[in-house]
Amino acid sequence: WILSQILVLSSDGLGRESEIEPWASYYDIFVEHAFGNYYDMLKEVSYSPLMGDYLTYRLNQAYASDKKYPDENYAREIMQLFSIGLFKLNDDGSPQKNSDGEILETYTIEDIVTFARIWTGFDRSNFRNNIEAKNGDQSHNNVDPMQIKAGWRDRLPKTKLEEGYIGDGFPLCHELPAQDFLREGATFEFTDVTPAEGTGVK
Repeated sequence: WILSQILVLSSDGLGRESEIEPWASYYDIFVEHAFGNYYDMLKEVSYSPLMGDYLTYRLNQAYASDKKYPDENYAREIMQLFSIGLFKLNDDGSPQKNSDGEILETYTIEDIVTFARIWTGFDRSNFRNNIEAKNGDQSHNNVDPMQIKAGWRDRLPKTKLEEGYIGDGFPLCHELPAQDFLREGATFEFTDVTPAEGTGVK
């Protein structure tokens, strides 16, 4: 129960007070991960269609896709409320300070703008017939984890909080052996209907 008070949702603004299954599905995340690790739980929360609507990052698209800057709401809240908080802390919980005695902030406005580009491409999964359908054939899938639409994703590099880039440590394409995608055991995954984005290698 307490986890649901930290990674909180509210029916205010969502307009789904009469629905049952979406809320039960969201609460099940905390039941499943109560004795697991926070990373796995936060990942599932981030893929929740209820959270995507509540913190307005569902339908977020890269600037290159729709010529609008991505919504920054979840990029800010996942840091401020769900993880690192506003200020850097010492091991004893006291705030870290610089040489002038000023408390050090954990992130900047620039970090929020950059991280908003991470939360692009999310949309509901396709509807299926064995879930609650309050509006009949006009219903949406608010139960299953959201899908990522590759054509909406921001593909440009994104800086990390301190220094470097997200994904540092992964090999670059030119560092891989020739035709590595044909190696034994390679799998291919359909990611989008756009031919240029059609397949990805795992």
